[in-house]
Amino acid sequence: MARLSTHNFPADQAETFVEALIKLAKLECRETQQRVVVSLYNLSCIESVKPFLMTDVVVVTLVRLSNRPDESVRRGCAATLTNLAAVEGKEPLIINCTVNGNADTGAVRALLIISLVSSDSTLTKEICAKALFNLLHDTKGRKSMVKGGVFWGFELLAKSTNVEVTRLCATAFCNLSIEYCKEMMEGSAL
Repeated sequence: MARLSTHNFPADQAETFVEALIKLAKLECRETQQRVVVSLYNLSCIESVKPFLMTDVVVVTLVRLSNRPDESVRRGCAATLTNLAAVEGKEPLIINCTVNGNADTGAVRALLIISLVSSDSTLTKEICAKALFNLLHDTKGRKSMVKGGVFWGFELLAKSTNVEVTRLCATAFCNLSIEYCKEMMEGSAL
């Protein structure tokens, strides 16, 4: 099934296909969940299909799947969230996502947990840093991200040996220091 989404996917069929993927994601089968995540990621690379992925249901599904003990599933969820977070004006959908109404279970928290706790993969950490960086473009959502620990997350990620991750962290700190200097100093993880 994952191969279907890598070809010229007809946008008029996207909604039905995404609904089917969401149903499949609920199955407790590792291989099925891996294929669902690959499909969602592939679809997130197609501009004409992205609008069909920009729903609470898809984001919540990605957050739930990101808790799985499978590194490829976590990386795929983070990569899909990164692509969705890059859609200008849609950042609030991801920032405000909650699972069962609990803000501590949203996409930002999931990205922080994947990058700082769940994953040992440098590539996965880089993907998470990119997603968090993309989400910071939403000026209204920054405040909740700061309250949710994004400074702490970037501070810990800045210790990475990955040049791209450290560049993203430095740029995020530079961009945020004007508005959130006090919070940066008070929330230091050091």
